Amino acid sequence: MSLDIGAVDVDAAEDSSVNRYTLQDITPETLPAVRGIVSDVMLDIPYYLSTQHNPKMISACIQEANRIYRLWCVNNPGFSDYGRVHLVAHSLGSVMAIDILSQQPSHVEPHYTNPSIPEDKLPDDHFIFDTTDLFVCGSPVGLFLMMKNANLLPRRDKEKPGADSYAAPGVAGDQGTYGCIAVDNIYNIINPYDPVACRLNATVDTVYANTLKPVTLPSASTSYFAFANPFRRAPSSSHPDYYKPAISRLPSNVELETHNFTREEIAEKRAYLLNDNGQIDYFMKYGGGPLEIQYLTMLGAHSSYWLSRDFVRMIVVEVGREEGREGTVREMRAVKRKVVGRGA
Repeated sequence: MSLDIGAVDVDAAEDSSVNRYTLQDITPETLPAVRGIVSDVMLDIPYYLSTQHNPKMISACIQEANRIYRLWCVNNPGFSDYGRVHLVAHSLGSVMAIDILSQQPSHVEPHYTNPSIPEDKLPDDHFIFDTTDLFVCGSPVGLFLMMKNANLLPRRDKEKPGADSYAAPGVAGDQGTYGCIAVDNIYNIINPYDPVACRLNATVDTVYANTLKPVTLPSASTSYFAFANPFRRAPSSSHPDYYKPAISRLPSNVELETHNFTREEIAEKRAYLLNDNGQIDYFMKYGGGPLEIQYLTMLGAHSSYWLSRDFVRMIVVEVGREEGREGTVREMRAVKRKVVGRGA
């Protein structure tokens, strides 16, 4: 689907006084590598924010995703009933994903996968599938949330396996609220050298975010014998909490309605409803070394995610693990910073 960027207007072409030009025409030919990064990344954002191109970009993304999903379901009978969909979004694609999933219904009926329904009868304003996990990388979503004075929120009417109740006051939001996304888990992978990537923990709650230790993606190069299989329950008594976090009794709906929740309680509930691990931000290992030039390292940082084995391994583990907090891997869980008490 063409976005008509720089396309020639027929009426304008007939008028010799009208001048039309494209992005390529105004871009200097010097420093092609740097110019390529600026054009492919930074200049995409003004295009996306424009009233002319934004609806076309959103519609094209939804239509293509729905087309591929229907094709997958035709070739994998029963997938619409038992399968799970996971999205990986990079850079501006992550902003598009948040926009779409903020408007997405909390639950989508599976009848859209029926081949008898023509493609032009499919909805063009939302996906025809539910999204289990959303992985964003190199993402400026934090900037967009800040500009719209919005927060990341779970859905009030969307329950997920092993989760606490959504009924607690002030915890969740509704469809149509920007940042209130219809997913079970969202992960934000950050290359520390990537000038585009933003953190997202603070968009849930700044105070809660400051209590968490930064988490680095577990290394894929660790020896097989040094790292336990994340898909197998650990019977060893030496690490009884490796896969099963201690979960207190879930409160009843009556308790939720009568309890006066503090900011800390609300923030923690939001975080665990948005991600079973209790946090969203995960940092990649990248760069370093005595001969490193940070500016040169930065040039390749925004596209480095597709070359990271740690990133790929994390996606495989999180997609394949058991649903709910009990299925989480210890290295991915939120860890609070130690608070040193003050003397009297």
